[in-house]
Amino acid sequence: MKNRLRVGLFPDHDFEFRFGARPGNAVAFFADTSENATLMEGRRSALEETPAQCLFEEPSAAEAVAECLAWVGLDGGGCRKLALHWEPDKAWQRSNWGLSRSSALNQHPTRNIPRLTPPFTDAEAWIRIEDQVLFRLPQTQAMLFGIRLVNVSLAELKQFPEAQAGLHRAIATMPDDVADYKNVTEAREHLLEMLG
Repeated sequence: MKNRLRVGLFPDHDFEFRFGARPGNAVAFFADTSENATLMEGRRSALEETPAQCLFEEPSAAEAVAECLAWVGLDGGGCRKLALHWEPDKAWQRSNWGLSRSSALNQHPTRNIPRLTPPFTDAEAWIRIEDQVLFRLPQTQAMLFGIRLVNVSLAELKQFPEAQAGLHRAIATMPDDVADYKNVTEAREHLLEMLG
């Protein structure tokens, strides 16, 4: 936890929405962890219970993937050019975060996760830290995108004053559209009071 908060997740400046990629190690990222058995069982259960939410096997998948690529700008321009010139065996990592009322790793919209709506305590609000990796596979040249999630309660975060101050500043200074995306809008004032 302490190391995650030291790598600049909540820097000491106003909020900026940036990609923030750094060279990474895909082999280390995808290596087994002590939580592997539990995580894999959760993935197996999700695939068995709701395969359409987890796999692009539906006839509409190709159209959906094309739409997603166009929507995020990967069908042309900067991100696509970067991806096309990405060297095989090179990985880039970044971290991202959001807030939730649940510590569940699987927060698909159909799972009825409670909204982060006040009132709540610092033990009921969770920072969802996503460690992400982008990696070009050497044989097929396909891009692999991986995410590892860690949930940290605000109660635990408050043990680290620099991280607490950084999160407070990020929430206070982020634009409204980013606050919506990060699930902060309804709870912004309450969170600022709690982190104050």
